[in-house]
Amino acid sequence: MANKPLPPADVTVTTPGRLMEQDWYDYFRDQNVGVNKTVSTLPTAGVVGRRSFVTDANATTFASVVAGGGANKVPVYDDGTNWRIG
Repeated sequence: MANKPLPPADVTVTTPGRLMEQDWYDYFRDQNVGVNKTVSTLPTAGVVGRRSFVTDANATTFASVVAGGGANKVPVYDDGTNWRIG
């Protein structure tokens, strides 16, 4: 029997031993995966590897910490401490 992956620590499991579809939906909705956002609506950084796309960055420099107030549309990633452009 193959080992099943454990859910991320912040996913609420409604049925012990089994992730419900709604649990995953809530998790990914909250992580903003693939959703266009403004910088001010990004969640607090802290989940390494999480990605999003912002529509109001004030710069386009790769790997710089993203800040709002501009008109640049850029992909961003969470490095565990900050959201960065890239």
